[in-house]
Amino acid sequence: TLIRGIIKKGSIPRISHIVDLYNIISVKYALALGAHDQDKIKGNILLKFSTGGEVFRPIGSTDFELIFPGEYGYFDDETNEMLCRLEARQSDLTKFTETSTNILLIIQGNRTTTKEYLICAKNELLDSINKFYDFLIIKEYDYTGDKNEYSYVNM
Repeated sequence: TLIRGIIKKGSIPRISHIVDLYNIISVKYALALGAHDQDKIKGNILLKFSTGGEVFRPIGSTDFELIFPGEYGYFDDETNEMLCRLEARQSDLTKFTETSTNILLIIQGNRTTTKEYLICAKNELLDSINKFYDFLIIKEYDYTGDKNEYSYVNM
């Protein structure tokens, strides 16, 4: 979605310092990245395939979209709301803003992406963010699994 937008408009959209930084890293490494306001997430984060009927509200929209069975994404297990749809579309419900104080960053590759490559992208992203913001990493999670698994990320 980001790369299609860049091709169409000819530049990376300017949103906020952190969003702009992770968009630059996303394009540079060709990885899906996202930032969520951790305080807006009610339960644990669940990476899973949808069963169908879950809801998703894309950034900038007031309307909810129904999710088809078999789509994967990150869900709030308490509200069953999708936080990130197919790793490329983020939810308006948990979007990161300039007033957010607790960030959940997601960096996602695919089965051919090495862990070392992901770590390199993560380190560059964190170094870039630290130039503008003073923050502390509280927890890091690593999920690797096959397409039939799901994982709780306990917060």
